[in-house]
Amino acid sequence: MHHLARNFALQIEKKVEENDLVEIFGPTFKYKNIYLGKLQDEEVVSIEEFIPGEFRKYINNDGMICGEESDQLVQKAGCLTHYSYIQSKKQVMVVDVQGVDTNLFDPEIASTMLTDKSEVMFTAGNLSQEAIDQFIASHTCNFFCQCLDLSPFGNKDQ
Repeated sequence: MHHLARNFALQIEKKVEENDLVEIFGPTFKYKNIYLGKLQDEEVVSIEEFIPGEFRKYINNDGMICGEESDQLVQKAGCLTHYSYIQSKKQVMVVDVQGVDTNLFDPEIASTMLTDKSEVMFTAGNLSQEAIDQFIASHTCNFFCQCLDLSPFGNKDQ
C-alpha cells in the first residue's frame, strides 16, 4: 500500500514539475521509504522514519475528508486521492492520507474489489467501494485538482 501511494505522489510531483506548476502548486506530498525488518522471533515488521511535528489526518480510511476544506493541505490530500482513482482507471483510491505537513505515512488503499478469490485485497482496513463512494460524495474539486486537469466526479468523462 505504501509503495502504491508513494508512486501516485511521485507521479503528481513529476507532473507538477513537467508542467512548470511548482510555483503555483507549491510542495507536493511525499511518502518516504519504508524498510522491512525481522525480529529475533522471525516476525517481520515494517519500519518508517520518524517525522517530527504535529500529526494530521487529511482523509480517513472511510473516504471522509478531515479538516477544513479551505486548508491547502486538505485540498492537496483531496487532489492526491482524486488523482489516484483516476490514474488507476477507477480501480483503487489512496485514502487514510495522514502525516506531518507534506510528509505522509501509513496510507490505506480502497479498492473497487474487496476480495480476490478468498483474500481481502490490501488489508482489513480496505473499506472498498464504501470509502470510494464516501470520498466522491464529499470531495469538491479545488485549485490543485484543476492544476492536474482533474474533472469533477459528476463529469461522466471521469
